Amino acid sequence: MSAPQPLTIRSSRRRSALMLVFCLLFVAGGTAMIAHPDRGIERWQGWLATLFFSACAAAAVVLLLRPTTLSLDAEGLVLAGGMIRTPRRIPWTQAERFRLYRLPRGGRMIGYDKPRDPLADTPRGLTAAFLGVDGSLPTNWTMSSDKLVALLNSYRAQVLG
Repeated sequence: MSAPQPLTIRSSRRRSALMLVFCLLFVAGGTAMIAHPDRGIERWQGWLATLFFSACAAAAVVLLLRPTTLSLDAEGLVLAGGMIRTPRRIPWTQAERFRLYRLPRGGRMIGYDKPRDPLADTPRGLTAAFLGVDGSLPTNWTMSSDKLVALLNSYRAQVLG
């Protein structure tokens, strides 16, 4: 059985643009809070909102200009672009199973488990201790998380036989 064709998935620019619009609305709201502190809101709260959502808007601009890519090939997957400075390769042998997991305050992300050596007594990492997965992938893809998990698991199964 031959390995599947290499595949590249890009993050959604439309979602990044929506994130930018909402962040800029909150920056405007924070600026209004700074300009009119007499409405029962402290000025520092306006500064905090303005600074936080300005940083979020900057991140959205980066994602618009340099979308995150997820490249699949016979060796593994490679995450590049977006906020990732250097491409990160995850070999198929280091990702046992991809699955969705719930975040503590709601929402879902794609995570993966690393294979366990039953003879080794190594503790799980910090991510696994809190979230129940060994690693995670960024969000904001053009396809739904459910479809992406199914694609990753089937691609891995085809490669590893």
